[in-house]
Amino acid sequence: MTGRVFVVMNDAQLIYASWVMAAATVAAALAAIASAQYARKAISDQQKNFDKQLAEYRLTLSSETVLKFQAAFDETNFKKARVAAAQALLNGQDEHAAEDVFDFFDTVGLFVRMGALNGEIAHSVFFHWINLYWRAGKHHIGSKQADTAAVWKDFEFLYSRMCEIEKRKDPNSEDLKTPDSRLRQQLKEEFDLGFQLMTTTLRSGGLVHLCRATAETAGCPIFESDNFYGTRIPTLRQFCHLPRELGY
Repeated sequence: MTGRVFVVMNDAQLIYASWVMAAATVAAALAAIASAQYARKAISDQQKNFDKQLAEYRLTLSSETVLKFQAAFDETNFKKARVAAAQALLNGQDEHAAEDVFDFFDTVGLFVRMGALNGEIAHSVFFHWINLYWRAGKHHIGSKQADTAAVWKDFEFLYSRMCEIEKRKDPNSEDLKTPDSRLRQQLKEEFDLGFQLMTTTLRSGGLVHLCRATAETAGCPIFESDNFYGTRIPTLRQFCHLPRELGY
């Protein structure tokens, strides 16, 4: 029969062994904590890097989106729509002619609300026109919303959001308290786009040579049939038919 060997430890040895075991347990715990903190830091750094990349992507997307919106807003056919809208709002008649512009800003508002277009960027590019067309067209918009509550709601959201940004940037902004007289002046500036478009069309097509008229040549007649080809200087009354021929 094999005998068992018992090791008898005195009190000092027991205390020492207990301290060794406790120290080992503490060391293991500290190692686990350090490992967890390292993993947590790695995850945090990864998340920060991801957030940075996402923010950069969204900024790039917003920049590309606003440039596309701006190109559409300044496109010749849409400038004609803006001219028609400004004229209707100035006269207070046939205000349905402004609805294409309202639809445009309703779409911009949708992109801002969905996060596809940064509000700060939209404000920087479009606030002047958003403020102008919402305030000038609010009665027409209100009458339509009375029948269909959802119509131009994103335009309404956009106007409110842009005003919040404007107020934050400039609490005393004059645009937030624009008087009716200034709104009318701004609408007239939009309406004047029609004359700019006409001049651009004439110059780009080489249809009329614009130069300074002298007293002797100012009255030189040009007939409707040769307005686009003659080199003589027309009088103002001879331009009355041009809007029709240019498609305005």
